[in-house]
Amino acid sequence: MATIINEKRMLEDNVFKFEQRIKSPLNRFSDKKPTFVNYFHIDNENTTVNEGFEDVENVLGDNSPIKYKKISDFPLYGLENILIQLQDSDQGLDGSYDGDAIILPSSLKPLQNDYFTIPYLKDSYIFKVTNVSYDNIMPDNYYKIEFMLEYIDKDKEDQLEKQTTSKFNCIFENMGTEEKIFIEDEYIEDLKQIDDMYSDIVELYLNIYYSDRYNCLLATDGSYKYYDPLMSVFINKNGLFNRKNNFDTIILSEEFTDPRRKYKYEKSFYRYVERRDKTLLSNFKYTVFPGINNIQTSFNRWDDKSIKIIDLPAVMDPKTEYEIIPEIFRLAIRDNGYADNDYKQFLIKFLRKEKMTIADIPKNLNDELLILNTANMEVFFYTPVILYAIKTIVSEFMKK
Repeated sequence: MATIINEKRMLEDNVFKFEQRIKSPLNRFSDKKPTFVNYFHIDNENTTVNEGFEDVENVLGDNSPIKYKKISDFPLYGLENILIQLQDSDQGLDGSYDGDAIILPSSLKPLQNDYFTIPYLKDSYIFKVTNVSYDNIMPDNYYKIEFMLEYIDKDKEDQLEKQTTSKFNCIFENMGTEEKIFIEDEYIEDLKQIDDMYSDIVELYLNIYYSDRYNCLLATDGSYKYYDPLMSVFINKNGLFNRKNNFDTIILSEEFTDPRRKYKYEKSFYRYVERRDKTLLSNFKYTVFPGINNIQTSFNRWDDKSIKIIDLPAVMDPKTEYEIIPEIFRLAIRDNGYADNDYKQFLIKFLRKEKMTIADIPKNLNDELLILNTANMEVFFYTPVILYAIKTIVSEFMKK
């Protein structure tokens, strides 16, 4: 897709991201590949040993008082040597082995007698943490663990599972962000379904409305196409089309400068969505003017008479004004009324600023949008808001 980029904004964004990368705990390990393990971390809240494990007959066993939290896909750095030995040997390890590894900061504080396994190995190698040290040369530094091969035993691995009180997945891409990196297993499938649905909605929306020629979204209603510069601001500002681990980033063009754009944005439907302040709720009326009339736009340069620009002028002519939220939907939002489909009911709850979790996100929103008339401006205006709502709810959930 062709992209027209605001150079000043691109520079500012990249400088900011560069600073983030420099400060990120991942930066010093960017040239190294982690090994993802199943890490069994001692659950102090449910372990019934007061001090040390000296009096514990068996750390692993049916009568053991020690409990663990299992973290799948946990990254350890520095396991290259053991992996090389395992790959170079037909029989694997059959004797003692010890080594060390690095745990990134802001993840977990390792403890002696933690265990880890490497899930993709054919045999049940169980490694025990024997010592923990902390690199405090720089702030926000890492833990170094020393470990030894304790067992090659499937029964012992099963016993570790029996002594596990809770299970988590490690979300590696959340490291170095405000979002939590450990998510309970019970939520992983829901999060995956929501993520897949979000991607489907983005792909569908872009297929319908994205213009390669102008690098913007154009709604179709009859014989005209409509461009909303404030929507471009909203989507770019909140990164609604940017997906984690996807470098095909879309930055929509704002087409022309407007000295009143910040003011208009504060009065807009999109700012209301961000704030969800019930005192700002209105029908959000707008007007349109021919895109060809603005000489800054590529619409003018292409002599495209089919495109109209959505605008919020200081004074509107009642004969040429339109509304984003029809009165019946505005009242439903205000009074917590009933909507005739799932996506509107979802928006009502979100815009009323009710407490929502990922369980409140319908898993069929992509199907809902498919059956709607895409020539209707409703789909054009509301879909970015649905994306914003999903992204906000998931982000707030991931921070808790």
